[in-house]
Amino acid sequence: MSFILFIIIIGLLFLLFQLKKENNKLHGLLADKNDADSNTLEADEEPCLAKEERSLAELSPEEESAWAEEAEKVRVLCKAAECHLQNISDESEYNKLNEVMEKSIAIAKSIPDEFYSYSALGFVVKLAHDAGMKERKDALLKEIKNPMLADMVLSSMK
Repeated sequence: MSFILFIIIIGLLFLLFQLKKENNKLHGLLADKNDADSNTLEADEEPCLAKEERSLAELSPEEESAWAEEAEKVRVLCKAAECHLQNISDESEYNKLNEVMEKSIAIAKSIPDEFYSYSALGFVVKLAHDAGMKERKDALLKEIKNPMLADMVLSSMK
């Protein structure tokens, strides 16, 4: 059951990535139109899109692709660690698991986009759950500020 939810989450990530690419194209068109309109504005008028929104519209698909790749790295690291959970029998193997989790957390937190960052963190939450690290799982889950993504992560653990 959790494997099916995992596949669904990956599918949703892919769809969201595609939607974000389309959204960036739309923002790019709006920014181009806004630039053309700003040439005709009076001195005291403000353009339709705020400066922050324009900078978001100028994000390249390569940047978003890099974020998706970083989230995928976290997923692969966590999946590999999950496969070895049954074989953890001594302190050194437990330390390796913690190293993988710390590396995955660092990668997830380095992703500037909230969706990709929280999605990547969700893989670590699931690994902590599967490893029986309840306190760590709960602490990581609190870091996912997006309620929809937090609910998706929780449902993948049932």
